[in-house]
Amino acid sequence: MWKPPKNPRVTELTKSWTERSANLDFIRPLKLEELDTKGRPKKLCAWCHEGVLRGGNQKYCSNDCSDSAMAWAYPQKENGLKFLLVRQDWKCAECKFDYAIAMKDILDREANRYPATADMLWFKDHSRLPWYYMKRLKDKLPKDRKPEVDHIVPIYKGGASLGLENHQAICYTCHKTKTKSDLSGKRSK
Repeated sequence: MWKPPKNPRVTELTKSWTERSANLDFIRPLKLEELDTKGRPKKLCAWCHEGVLRGGNQKYCSNDCSDSAMAWAYPQKENGLKFLLVRQDWKCAECKFDYAIAMKDILDREANRYPATADMLWFKDHSRLPWYYMKRLKDKLPKDRKPEVDHIVPIYKGGASLGLENHQAICYTCHKTKTKSDLSGKRSK
């Protein structure tokens, strides 16, 4: 499930960044004054600033935080696509093509091939699907229906490039039509 960032550095970068992706080295765990059992400062999750890290080089408190950070930094990739499709109820934002049918087909085939994994949580809760299922979804569909990530307000017109607020999942055909109409207009400085 998508977790919004509580790290002030993430909010700052979201507003100022103009590239299409960001390196996650820019966000780091928050060190506390309190010490752990080994005498080192305790650290909070780099994404949510809530979960206490167990030690080592750990950066995030959970897979949700890790996936959310990856989707924020690389919204055009599979993690971003997954969160956008879940947010949009597995439909194209423009033509409302339903991707849930194709995803159910993929998951049913997977459950038949590997019955022991059929009871795992991510077969019941699609927001917990691993990122590679988005690749399988793209491979299954014809070219004109493949899901793509689109900027609602294009970057050159002042739209945000990071995070999921300015992004939507749309099919290839709708994306081409929208891009054509977006390119006809003034650019912001």
